[in-house]
Amino acid sequence: MQYQVHCHIDPPFQFGSHLLDKHADLSSDINYRNGLGDLERLKAEDTEVVKEDERFWADFLKAPCMGVFEARKP
Repeated sequence: MQYQVHCHIDPPFQFGSHLLDKHADLSSDINYRNGLGDLERLKAEDTEVVKEDERFWADFLKAPCMGVFEARKP
C-alpha cells in the first residue's frame, strides 16, 4: 500500500511512502522501481533530527510508527 503524508506546519511539506513491510528486507523491487539503491535502515535515535530534539521524539522512539532509511541512486 502506498500513501501520501501531508504535514500542515510552517512551512508545510508532504512525502509519499509505502508500508514498512514492503521495505523490511531492503531489497524490494519497489525500492529499485522508485530509483533507490543501496538502501540502509537507520536507527532513528542516531539521526541528526532526533538528536537535535530528543524530548520531542521520545514517544516516537518508544513506539516507532515509521522506519528511517537512507538510499542512493544506483
